[in-house]
Amino acid sequence: MAETTKTSRAPTKPRKTAAKKAAPNGKTATVAEGGATIGATNQIDPGQAKPVSLSREEIAKLAHQYYIDRGRQHGRHEEDWYRAEQELKHRHAS
Repeated sequence: MAETTKTSRAPTKPRKTAAKKAAPNGKTATVAEGGATIGATNQIDPGQAKPVSLSREEIAKLAHQYYIDRGRQHGRHEEDWYRAEQELKHRHAS
């Protein structure tokens, strides 16, 4: 009977990563190698975005309201401030 020996495999080639393609409607979709869409996200073209001016007072009032809604727990003021900024930007953009 003949002896069989294991041979090692050649290293595998790295897979191609999915490419992101921008659509004319401002959305970005991840497209696999075969052309299948993996997912889509809404993105704002920086050239088309309107600058939003928010006053510190507006942001502070809303951030304080978030603080009160959380039961006045300390230590998350930056999170409240960021959330307030995002909420106000969204309101002004609509």
